[in-house]
Amino acid sequence: MAKFCSIQMGCFLLCVFAVGLENVAAQNANAIANAVSSSELIGASLPTVQRPIRGAAATAAGNLGGAMGTGGMSYRIEFGQASSAGYVAVQIAIQSQATFAADRNLMFRFRGVDDEVYPPGRNLVIDVPIFISQGTNTQTFTRYLPRWAITREVAIDVLEDGRFIPNLAAEIDLQSSTGPVNSLPQSNNTNIRYTRIALRSEYELNVLKVIGTNRPTKAEFIADDSLFSLGQMSVELHPLAKMPTDWRAYQRFDVIILSPELITKLVLQPDAFAAVRHWLMMGGTVLVTGGTETKTILANLGISDVPEKTLQEQVTEIVADLSPFWSQSQANTKGVLASIKDELADPAMRGVEIGFQQTLGDPSISLEDSLVQYRMKLDSLRQAQARTPDEWADRIWTRSIAAGLVIGVPTEQSIEEPDLSVVAKLISFRRSPMLRRGVDPMIGDSRFRDWLIPGVAQPPVYTFIGLLTVFVILVGPIAYRQTARYQRSHLMFLIAPVLAIITTTMMFAYGIVSDGFGTAARIRQLTLVDGVSATGVERVRSTYFAGVRPADGLRFGGADEVMAYPESDRVAWGDHSSQTPKAIGSVTVEENNQRFDSSFLPSRSQTQFVVHRPVPKIGSLRVNVVDDSVTVINQFSFPLRRMVIRPSAKQYFMVDLINPGSTSKATPIDGKDLSKKLGGLYNDFRPILSTTNESRKFQNSGKTSDLLREVMQEIAPRNAAYDGVFEFALRDHLQTRLEIPVGHFVALSDVSDDVIAVANTEQVGCVRYIMGTFVTQETTSQEKP
Repeated sequence: MAKFCSIQMGCFLLCVFAVGLENVAAQNANAIANAVSSSELIGASLPTVQRPIRGAAATAAGNLGGAMGTGGMSYRIEFGQASSAGYVAVQIAIQSQATFAADRNLMFRFRGVDDEVYPPGRNLVIDVPIFISQGTNTQTFTRYLPRWAITREVAIDVLEDGRFIPNLAAEIDLQSSTGPVNSLPQSNNTNIRYTRIALRSEYELNVLKVIGTNRPTKAEFIADDSLFSLGQMSVELHPLAKMPTDWRAYQRFDVIILSPELITKLVLQPDAFAAVRHWLMMGGTVLVTGGTETKTILANLGISDVPEKTLQEQVTEIVADLSPFWSQSQANTKGVLASIKDELADPAMRGVEIGFQQTLGDPSISLEDSLVQYRMKLDSLRQAQARTPDEWADRIWTRSIAAGLVIGVPTEQSIEEPDLSVVAKLISFRRSPMLRRGVDPMIGDSRFRDWLIPGVAQPPVYTFIGLLTVFVILVGPIAYRQTARYQRSHLMFLIAPVLAIITTTMMFAYGIVSDGFGTAARIRQLTLVDGVSATGVERVRSTYFAGVRPADGLRFGGADEVMAYPESDRVAWGDHSSQTPKAIGSVTVEENNQRFDSSFLPSRSQTQFVVHRPVPKIGSLRVNVVDDSVTVINQFSFPLRRMVIRPSAKQYFMVDLINPGSTSKATPIDGKDLSKKLGGLYNDFRPILSTTNESRKFQNSGKTSDLLREVMQEIAPRNAAYDGVFEFALRDHLQTRLEIPVGHFVALSDVSDDVIAVANTEQVGCVRYIMGTFVTQETTSQEKP
C-alpha cells in the first residue's frame, strides 16, 4: 500500500512538474509573441517561425519538451514582406526559460532553400551575429538582410561558437496569405506575361497608407477602396505608432499617404520621421491628402516652399492626356449606376450589403450607399474635365526634395479618381523599386559595361601584337637564315617551339603584371543635398578589380542598401531555371556594418555594385545675396569645384573652387556660356553608353533579358531612366534641360573615403557630383553692415 501511495505521489508530482513546464513554456511563448508583435515590421500577416517546437507539434516531431540541447533558449523570427529583390526586415526575439546565466555569442544563418530561389545562381548565405547579455530574459533584434533574387523559402540555422545548436534549425515559407505570391519561372515559360507574374510588385503601384490607430475604421477601409479605381494597385494600412525607423523598410512601397495631422504627429517620432524622409529623398513619393496650408505642411516636412515650373507643366500635360480616359470612365460609371438602380428596383435587394474584396478586412456597404458613391464618382469625373489648367495647378500641388516628390491633393478621406489618375502619372517610373534604384541584381543587363575600369581585365592587344611580331622576326629572317647559313636547318624543329613557349609565357606574364596585384576602383558618387535640414542621400556606383582577391572582402555601412550589378549573361529571364543552384558568397550583417566576403570580388575580373545610403549630417551651402553680388560659404566637409548656383530665375553664378569652411565670391555666368558649363559637368564624366542589339533580339523572340527595360516599357514607355532617379535627375538638369531649378546648385568634389568598400584601393576615373538646395539670405546694400 505504501509502495502504491509513493508511486501515486510520484505520478502526481511528475504531472505537476509537467504542468509547470508547460506554463513556463506558455509564458515564454507569450513573451516572445508580445516582443515581436510590437515590432516595426509592416504587414498584417507576416511569415513567422518559432523554435524549439512545443506541445503536441513537438511530440509529433519527436522533440519532447522542445528544449533538449538548446540551453533553455527559444526564439521566434518574423520576416517582413518583400516580393522582389531588395532588403527584407527580420526581427529575432530570443527567450530564456529563466535568465541567461552567461553572455552568449550566437550566429543566425539564413540561406534560400535550393529550388525556391530564382535565379538559382543568385542565392546568398547571410550570417547575423547576436550577442546575448548575461542576466537578461528576453531580447529582440531587427536586421535588414540583402536579397538579390526572388526567394520563396529560407532555411535557418543557429550556431554558437561555430557549432550548430540542435533542435533550432528551421525553414520558413515567405509566401504569407496577405503577402507576395511569386510564381518562379520555368524553362518553358519565358514570355513577357510570365515576367509580370514573377515581378508583380514592380508593375503595381504599392501604397502605404498611414492611419492614426492600430485598427482601421470602416471609414478608412471605404476610403482605401477608392485607391483601387485604376487597378494594378496594392494598398496596406499601417498605424503611425509602429512606423519603422529604417528607411529600407519603405523601399517596397512607391507611395506613402499621410494627412497633415499625421505629419505633425510623425515629426514627434524623430527616428521614424528621419526614415520616411530618407526614403522620400531616395526617390519615394509622399501623397498628402487634405489640408490647404501648404506652407505649414512643407515646413513640418522640412521642405523648401519653392514651386518648380517643370512639375506644374507636367500636371497640365497629364490632364490633357487623361481627358479621353475620363470620358470613357464616365460612360462606364453610368452603366454601373444603371445596374445598381435595376437591383434596387427589386424590394428584396434593398438594405443588402456588398463587400469589398480588395480591402484588408471585410467591410460592407448597402446598395443604397454604393449608389451614392458612384454618383459622387460621376460628379468628380465631370468636374475634372471642366477644370482649367490654373485650377488644376491650385488643386494638385507638387514639390521635390532630392530625388523624391511630395504631392498634395485636396480630399483627405476618399481620394477622387481623377486626382489619383494625375498622381499616378506624376509618379511615372518611380512606381517600380527596381527602376528607382536603376539596378537589377538578379540577371543584370548590358549597361554593366557603361562604367568599367578602362584598361584592366582586358587583353593588351597592341602589346601582344608586338610580341608576336618579334616572334615572327626571330623565327623567320633571323633563326632560319642563321641555321641555314651554318647548315643546321634541322635545329628549327627545336628553336621554333622554344621561342613559341617563351613568347606565350611573356604574353601571359605581361597580362598579369600589367593589371597589377592590388585593387582598383572606379566610383561614380551622386550626392543629393537638402540645404534646409543639412541632410543628404547618395547613390554610389562602383566597379572593382582585384589582382588578388582581398581576404577581408568588402565592407559597407549598416544603413546602406547594397545591390550587385551583374553583367548580362545573355540568358533570358525564364531560361535561368536550368542553372545549378548555388550561393554567390557569405554576407555578415551587423548593426553598424555589412561585410561581403571575398567571393563577391573574384580575381582578375570587374565586379560592380550600386549602393544607396543616407548621409544625415552632411552639411550645407550658404549663399548670401546682396543686390547683384553673391557670396558663398562652404559648410560641407569637402571642397567644391566648378560649382554653378542659381539664386534667382534669371541669374546663374559660378565658383571655380571653394574649400571647406571657406567663403568665396561667385562670378556671374553669361547666358551663352551656361549650356557649355552645365553640359561640360556631365559630359566630362559621362558613362560610356553600351551599344547592343541584345534586348531587341530577345524582344523579337518574346523573351526578356533586360528587366529594367521591360518594366519601363510597361509602366512609363516615354521614359528612358534605366539608371535610376539619381542619374535621371542629374542628366535631366545637366544635359536635357541645361538648367537647374531656382535655389539649387551643382558641383564636383572628391570621392569620399567611406564609400570605398575595399581598403588600400587605387581610384581610377572617379567622380563625385553634389547637387541640391542651398540656404539663401537676401539683403540690400543698405542692410549690409
